[in-house]
Amino acid sequence: MRSFIEANRPVHLARRDACVERAVELLYSPVQDMGTSARTDHVGSVIRLLEVALRHADLAARSPRTTPEEKDFVHFLRLILRNSESIRSLIQNQAHLESDDHCFLGHFIGASQDEASLSAVNYQRQAEDMLAGLWQAMRLSHAPYRGLQQQNLEALDAAERERYERAYASFRREVESKHARPSPPAAAAS
Repeated sequence: MRSFIEANRPVHLARRDACVERAVELLYSPVQDMGTSARTDHVGSVIRLLEVALRHADLAARSPRTTPEEKDFVHFLRLILRNSESIRSLIQNQAHLESDDHCFLGHFIGASQDEASLSAVNYQRQAEDMLAGLWQAMRLSHAPYRGLQQQNLEALDAAERERYERAYASFRREVESKHARPSPPAAAAS
């Protein structure tokens, strides 16, 4: 008799793949024209997708069929998630310092409005730099990820592969509806 983890491996792989792919799509979306709050929400969506992807990658990796590459991918997802959380923290710090009422952070550190503004710009730059680094890591991981995905699919039997494909299609629709890509900024009227 197959274990619960082994029986559900195709579903865990499908959820992992749907969430990872949507997170990557969101990471590739331009954020420079978004306001601070929209950027925080955008990175929050990426974080939620990566959390689900990591949970299901970890469950799938408990299978006896797990390869060393799959375990490495679990570690990679954990690192990417931590980077995304750091980016969100930087954006939130920026938001605190930009707030109209010069919120608690500015008050606590005793910053003048000019100092708070400069600090906010520094947080924004740091977040943008980290986002660029995260984008680069995701770009470099594309080929190894596709190789792992192919390896995982080839290890499934026909029934498992069909189950994976049905689950993937369903999860893909779900993540696309819950985590929409940001709308491009409206063009200025001439």
